[in-house]
Amino acid sequence: MSSNIFSCKVQCLGIVQGVGFRPLVFNYAIKRGLNGTVRNMGDAGVEIVLQGSKENIELFIHNLRDKPPLLARIEELKIEWFNSKEIFSNFSIIKSSETRSNKASYIPPDIAMCDLCVEEMFSNHPRRGNYPFTSCVDCGPRYTVIERLPYDRHTTTMIDFPFCPECLEEYQKPSNRRFHAQATCCNLCGPHYQLYNKKGKIVETSDNLPEVVSNLIKEGSIIAIKGIGGTHIAASVMESKAILRLREGKRGRKYKPFAVMSRSLEKIRTFAQITEKEEELLNSFRRPIVLLRKKESFPLSKWVAPGLHNVGVMLPYSGLHYQILDHINEPAIIMTSANPSNFPMFIENDAIISHLKDFVDYFVLHDRRIFQRADDTVIRSHDFNPSSPRFIRRSRGYTPEPIFTHEGMNKELEVLGTGAEMHATLAMLKDNKIFQSQHIGNIYNLESLGFWDETRKHFEQLLGITAYDAIGHDLHPNFLTTRRVQEMAEEQSTSLISVQHHHAHMASLMLDNRLSLEERGVFLTLDGLGYGEDGDFWGGEILVGGYDGFKRRGHLPRLPLIGGDQATRYPARLVAAAFNEIVDQEELSDYFDTLDNSIFPHEKMEKELILRQAYDNSFLNKTAKSTSLGRVLDISSFLLRITSERTYEGEPAIRLESIAHRSEESVKNQLIALEWNDLSKTSILDPKPIYCKLWDERNNLTPKKQTHLAQIIQQSLALAYAKKAVEIAQNEELKYIGLTGGVAYNSIITKTIKCHVEKEGMNFLEHNNIPPGDGGIASGQAIVASAKINK
Repeated sequence: MSSNIFSCKVQCLGIVQGVGFRPLVFNYAIKRGLNGTVRNMGDAGVEIVLQGSKENIELFIHNLRDKPPLLARIEELKIEWFNSKEIFSNFSIIKSSETRSNKASYIPPDIAMCDLCVEEMFSNHPRRGNYPFTSCVDCGPRYTVIERLPYDRHTTTMIDFPFCPECLEEYQKPSNRRFHAQATCCNLCGPHYQLYNKKGKIVETSDNLPEVVSNLIKEGSIIAIKGIGGTHIAASVMESKAILRLREGKRGRKYKPFAVMSRSLEKIRTFAQITEKEEELLNSFRRPIVLLRKKESFPLSKWVAPGLHNVGVMLPYSGLHYQILDHINEPAIIMTSANPSNFPMFIENDAIISHLKDFVDYFVLHDRRIFQRADDTVIRSHDFNPSSPRFIRRSRGYTPEPIFTHEGMNKELEVLGTGAEMHATLAMLKDNKIFQSQHIGNIYNLESLGFWDETRKHFEQLLGITAYDAIGHDLHPNFLTTRRVQEMAEEQSTSLISVQHHHAHMASLMLDNRLSLEERGVFLTLDGLGYGEDGDFWGGEILVGGYDGFKRRGHLPRLPLIGGDQATRYPARLVAAAFNEIVDQEELSDYFDTLDNSIFPHEKMEKELILRQAYDNSFLNKTAKSTSLGRVLDISSFLLRITSERTYEGEPAIRLESIAHRSEESVKNQLIALEWNDLSKTSILDPKPIYCKLWDERNNLTPKKQTHLAQIIQQSLALAYAKKAVEIAQNEELKYIGLTGGVAYNSIITKTIKCHVEKEGMNFLEHNNIPPGDGGIASGQAIVASAKINK
């Protein structure tokens, strides 16, 4: 080989498969007159071999670093100069290798349809005009269609659709934007939609299908639409009758808000307010659902998001979405997940029809397999901190992108976090990165556990994990996932580490802020409930510690849960338990009689039984107890006559916050002073002054008074927690105070705590990339387990 010809191997790690990386490498190499090869690797990395002048190779590497593909993320370039006996005569994309390194690269998430493909779909293009599966190297499905690595067409569900000659020519042409784009297809060779009725009979297959579907929605029909990573149910946002029929069909959705999809920002602005950050999120290629504040004159049916001040909105991200919305004059359409409560989303055509036909009128189904479900991501941006939005659900558009840990963590460990029982995800630690799965849901049954298992196996394949150094799971002994990993641990001789629910919340917040193993802080872990070390259900906790452990320094009093889970559904039971030392039994009974009979499903007989139990201390001593802030908010919501039954998770607290947002009038000088009773090293916050205030005002609840009191209650509780956290931090010389758990979604409570902590000169930690709620538990479990075995 000439002394002027150099050989160089470049290993690229990060998001480098499925983002047009190889085509760009090919074109850069040709531009610099370099020969060699590029190929995908089995670890989601890319390997490049270059031959040419040293100057041109260095220019190539410089170009790759400075101008990677739009959606790529280069995290590491490993460059190796070597002497090669092989002489390359050209540059080519060669067959992928299944070889893996010990590093963790990863594929991109599903990507919304790009502007060029949307334009092409609405053009007169002979093969892609009016074709909803149009995609290119910069858009389309990724995570939900890939079966295994390396990422090539034959390792995705697109293997079922061989190229037509025209698509193959585009796929092989370096100057084409579909050069090596694996989801490339057209109306001659790709998947197609068909419209079915309840009986499974095809009623429409033509190019007019989107217009037919649009008309059916406008007329009040309920339509199931199979999409990229799952199935939606669509309905009109203006037809209350259709929405109520949908609510009845989706049992468990009596009042739970539905997300809507709009064609454009202009349409959204007719019913919701949009900040600059929210506009950025809506327009991003990730296309999440963003919670937006309703306009005062909200033109959509009140049954879209009843009792709330905000509404979840997204822009279209698939071809069919654009086509349907193009024929809709209404501001939006409802787009909600097609699954019954506590079951995975249906993705197989036969199952979609058979399980939904009782309330869905028509089905728009395609013939491409969905390999992995991925629900829509949901995000909320707080107005007091718009640069740091909160993930309510981190899923489509983000999964499987990782969360980066502190650099001091042990890079060799491979750890699984099993997640919570509700709003579950799972998470895997590898190469100093946490890979958190898409939203799985509530794991109450074998179907949901099966989805969890499928997702686990898929992640293990993508990451090349065959055995774990440790598995972190919830402290609760009866979770289905805990039982499952007990079986796995026996098979693999893996360390099983139980992680208390709120410790996992705390650790996920530390991880989200990339704190090191040595760092400590004061953490307000506030939520509905989590199984505690003492057997109670915690949820109003002040914890002090780090990844490897914690001390419980504060909480609320132990509130009896009369009837167990029924107490979290019917807040009147909580009120009875909380008020047995505030008012006498007869007075409380008379109060209940002034309210709607629905507060007790079995009316008088149930009321009398609950009151007897509430005033029987020997009975209360035997019941389960909760120290949850969520339960205090439930009681407050009930006494303000906002909610008498929880019909979805967190509803009383969510509606309490919404009521408070009806006015921005300051209540700073009217807050209720709450005291912490110090017992040994643990302090207990007394909420009775709040209960007494609400009791005194029970007969004066005008809408204005209701709003006023809702603000006072939330700010008073928040300030009490903030002051105690600052006191502990100052006494123990800790610089971090954090807020995590489901209550961190509450903008009033979060803002109050943040303002006080920062006013006192402390560092306030918030979530950025991990959901504060139970969707972030898995990541916390994984990092806690790694810290404990790393000791």
